[in-house]
Amino acid sequence: MCGAPGIVDYDPIESLAVLARDSTVVIMGEIDRIQAGRTVTVGAANHTSTTHSVVIVVRDITVVHGELDPAASGSVYIEFASGSFEACAPIVPDGTTIVAYLEPAWDGARSHVDEDPTSEYTEIKEPGAGRPVGQPLYRAAALEGLVWQIPGSADLIWPLHLGTGTGDLRATLPDGTLAGPG
Repeated sequence: MCGAPGIVDYDPIESLAVLARDSTVVIMGEIDRIQAGRTVTVGAANHTSTTHSVVIVVRDITVVHGELDPAASGSVYIEFASGSFEACAPIVPDGTTIVAYLEPAWDGARSHVDEDPTSEYTEIKEPGAGRPVGQPLYRAAALEGLVWQIPGSADLIWPLHLGTGTGDLRATLPDGTLAGPG
């Protein structure tokens, strides 16, 4: 499956304008490719699990709101949790356009649930994976924060929301009204 693992609890966004205000940057561009990303490890006393991610590489970027990290050079790298790279890469045809409401991705340093270093922890073993050295990594600011449109169709896909809809991708920009599948 290409999409985020199941969602336990979720509050929908108030509006696209509010989502833009709460995001570091909002971009529109063309998906260049999807590639393997980082692996997150969650450890506890008797159990360790991993979650894989993919990175969406976006080119021909227009910044709609906010500012990109000054280190960004030519492409934007967006991480999201996924079942596997193999499931995601083939589903995005050439020329697919994307709107993304973004915030910086976690740097991957080990963090504990509390101050106790023996407690449950989360970390990324290779925090630089999925992008060239020095390039910033972003993530969606909300489940509605990634949407793409299949070329030549009215089909819209919210991969984090695991939903689809129809319409004009421009209606998902901050001044638009299409805030998710439905």
